[in-house]
Amino acid sequence: MNKCIIGITGNIGSGKSTFARWFSDLDCCVIDLDSTAKTLYFHDIFRQNVRDILGINPLDGDKLKTTEISNIIYSQDDKFNKLTQLFSQFLPSIINKTINYCNKNYIIIDAALLFEYDLDKICDITICIYAPLDIRYERIKTFRNNNFDYSRFIQIDSHQLPNDIKCEKANYCVKNTSDIEHLRNEFLKISKKIIK
Repeated sequence: MNKCIIGITGNIGSGKSTFARWFSDLDCCVIDLDSTAKTLYFHDIFRQNVRDILGINPLDGDKLKTTEISNIIYSQDDKFNKLTQLFSQFLPSIINKTINYCNKNYIIIDAALLFEYDLDKICDITICIYAPLDIRYERIKTFRNNNFDYSRFIQIDSHQLPNDIKCEKANYCVKNTSDIEHLRNEFLKISKKIIK
């Protein structure tokens, strides 16, 4: 079976996950990189490496210390960079296993850090969803968490490649500056070109 790997990226609040989810309606396999990355913390070797980098056990029993990890990596660039390198070493093999296991012709990787983790190298097509900073923050507040702290939003965004650079690197750049209907129409246009 010939498989086409499509990477979808975009910074926090861009709408990339909404765009990626629509591909599942077209009988595509969608891999959520955030969820996949979180499972790595439960692997002994990875967790030991994280402990060495961050200075804490990332797990509290069977729960991930998400807030504590975020507080460390977004305030200490060296630790963020080391953790990014660690994910870059471990993620490709897990993604490749998932791709091999999936029996669909089209496989979507939904990943904010697609280029940062070098996962674009295993993709046949890359799509970046673009939106300006102010629009993205309003979306986060409206659709995810009304109390989402602006300084944390900026911290997260500043640790991702700028959206315009992602757009330059991607095969397709979708401007998501309007409403959900506009994004849906852009999805339909692009999906018709790439899903045969």
